[in-house]
Amino acid sequence: MTRPTTCHNCGHNGLEIYQQFEKLGLVTSDCRPCRGTLRLARCPECGLLQKLVDQDFSDTCTLIYDQYDAYHQAGGQEQQTYSDDGQGCARSRKLLEGVLDHFPLPDTGRLLDVGCGNGVLLRSFGTLRPSWRLHGLDLNDHAREQVLSIPGVEAFHACDLDAVPAAFDALSMLHCLEHVPDPVAFLRKCMDRLAAGGLLLVQVPDFTANPFDLVIADHCSHFEPATLREVVRRAGFEIVVLRQGLVPKELTLLARRPAPEAQAAVAMDTAPAPGLPKRADTARIADALAWLAALLDQARDLCREPLGVFGTSIAGIWLLGQLGDGLRFFVDEDVNRAGRTLFGKPVHLPADAPAGSRVLVALPSFIAENVVRRLREAGLDPTPPRHFPGP
Repeated sequence: MTRPTTCHNCGHNGLEIYQQFEKLGLVTSDCRPCRGTLRLARCPECGLLQKLVDQDFSDTCTLIYDQYDAYHQAGGQEQQTYSDDGQGCARSRKLLEGVLDHFPLPDTGRLLDVGCGNGVLLRSFGTLRPSWRLHGLDLNDHAREQVLSIPGVEAFHACDLDAVPAAFDALSMLHCLEHVPDPVAFLRKCMDRLAAGGLLLVQVPDFTANPFDLVIADHCSHFEPATLREVVRRAGFEIVVLRQGLVPKELTLLARRPAPEAQAAVAMDTAPAPGLPKRADTARIADALAWLAALLDQARDLCREPLGVFGTSIAGIWLLGQLGDGLRFFVDEDVNRAGRTLFGKPVHLPADAPAGSRVLVALPSFIAENVVRRLREAGLDPTPPRHFPGP
């Protein structure tokens, strides 16, 4: 049976398939090993790197979302992001503080957080802007009571975006857009929920800085700056700022719903933005896939002896899924995660891991070097991966 090869962003038929991807294995976005194979491809027309949204992808996502458990490694506590000296900060807090530095928001307004999960962004936003009225939207009711308990939240919606009452002053999507087939159409729905001049905040993984984004089974779009900018522009938004690395390994974009007359002009402009590269970044895709394959070979060689891996997020759980019992333990600097058992493997703080333990630091080079230094100071034997060129 012939499987479809149509771009879920622009509709172009004839995607470029990366056959080597199917050998890498998968992990879920809520950090659980994932069986099966999916296909990775690039659209030669719009440039978007993507999973093929076929029946295999849909079935895989149904299984993942039916048992989704965000931040289960820390009992629901949000993932931390770390400075070079190892100081942690909630990822959503760091994101919002960075955005507010670029674009201060008024003291009052209405925010809709799309794909709100258990409400981590709503909680951080409510702390920074306590007079705002907050709404959350998600696929199901699993976290309804948890979200509604957050100060400032006045409604939780488990419905299609079209059914949420308008109009909001701001709409946020923290690690949501990469899950959505036909991102331009979805962003146009988002625009309909915004008042004129309303702000859109998007954060997605940047695969050029974080190749592990590619092995996340339920991510169907893998963005780089050019493709994220183009998707948001084609939806009719005016882009205010697009930043790499405001939060490490992520792309952060802030855009505005234009006035009606400007919106109509944007909607009529269906041509790609001038200078948008269509083929220049194919080398980055090859680099990312080759780096993942080399890391997996390195891990398989290392686990002939007792081996731990640094981190209990995507990279660590992906390696667990490929190595099985060859991986003995995790090391994590997050106190909310250490001291637990994850998929039968103990999670240690660096200071509590067995002295001299071999620990694979499965991170891109620009992050790994500081982690390696901190682990050595804790008396461990960290092994970095080979250099990853990065963005």
